[in-house]
Amino acid sequence: MKKWINKRNLSIFIIIFLFILFIYFIIPISIPLILALIIALALNPLVNKLTQLQ
Repeated sequence: MKKWINKRNLSIFIIIFLFILFIYFIIPISIPLILALIIALALNPLVNKLTQLQ
């Protein structure tokens, strides 16, 4: 094996690779869900008032 391919460097490379995959796949999925939660929490009092009027 080459000198720069050792257990420490390989583990660092795997961690960086998994972090890049996390950023690439998970973050774009979770941002719309977080925005939907914030909007739902913001509109909840308005919806409650409108439903009580009927």
